[in-house]
Amino acid sequence: MIAPRMNVDLEVFRRYAGLSLPRHVSYPMPTAWHDMDEAEAVAMFAASAARNPVAGLSLYLHIPFCANLCRYCGCTRVIVKKDSSTAARRVEEYLTALTREVDQTAGLVGPGRTVRHIHWGGGSPTYLDEAAIEQIHRKIVATFAVSPDAEIAMEVDPRTAPADK
Repeated sequence: MIAPRMNVDLEVFRRYAGLSLPRHVSYPMPTAWHDMDEAEAVAMFAASAARNPVAGLSLYLHIPFCANLCRYCGCTRVIVKKDSSTAARRVEEYLTALTREVDQTAGLVGPGRTVRHIHWGGGSPTYLDEAAIEQIHRKIVATFAVSPDAEIAMEVDPRTAPADK
């Protein structure tokens, strides 16, 4: 198959070629973020929940661990070799904190909210073993009302994900 030929405006190309432009992978951009104390975060969640107390929820689960750094990566990640002496402890501590955050978030958004989307991102969520992924998924299902037709997506590192999964 031959790819269709692209018409490129050379003037536009010359204007942007070689520039170090920002990657737009999140909104708002991190430069707009600021430190927030717990009271401010609680007030923000409460105000959001009050605006539409039955709106569906989208959950993002950030798993920051990677065994190796990808050359293209701009994600917030922690490189931890799986066979390192600290890997299991660091993952367990993170999963404990993530479990607490699931409980805290459920309390802040209020009852009656149905989860319609769950996105596992990273890092590399597939850095976790199946038992850890199942543990977090069971926690979410036990804590929130997850829609039977919820969209559930996971970023996968094909170098480390089992082919049969």
